[in-house]
Amino acid sequence: MPSARVAGVDQTINILGNPFYTIYVTTAKKDRLSVLQALENGRELEFLLNRFTYELLSKFEVSQKWQKVLRQLPQKVFSSSEFQSLLEQHLPGLGPRLRTHILEAAAIARYQQSREWPVVRTLVCDDAAQLLVPDGGLVVVLGP
Repeated sequence: MPSARVAGVDQTINILGNPFYTIYVTTAKKDRLSVLQALENGRELEFLLNRFTYELLSKFEVSQKWQKVLRQLPQKVFSSSEFQSLLEQHLPGLGPRLRTHILEAAAIARYQQSREWPVVRTLVCDDAAQLLVPDGGLVVVLGP
């Protein structure tokens, strides 16, 4: 992904398009959550705990111990602040990598259920391996 400096800070440029249009969205990070937010036209992400979330958590190699705790929580759509609070309250010992995987899985599950925007099933990108969902289908990474 190309980068740019915005107000003296490095940012990532997400270029999304098809044969009919192209949009450019600048984000602070180059990660799955930023790409999902770009696909949602910059809207605040929402999070969903459902069957697909747990499939992704398994692919991200999140242990059954943590998945069991998550399965005890309400299986519904959460705002970002609600979901962050829920994680703080019920999974206080999470490390940053595990927390990120849980956020990503729940955000992807919510995105796949979206009705406000057309859902992109396959996103072709450069060699940005951090965007690849193992066998998850959201992103197909082409080699350099």
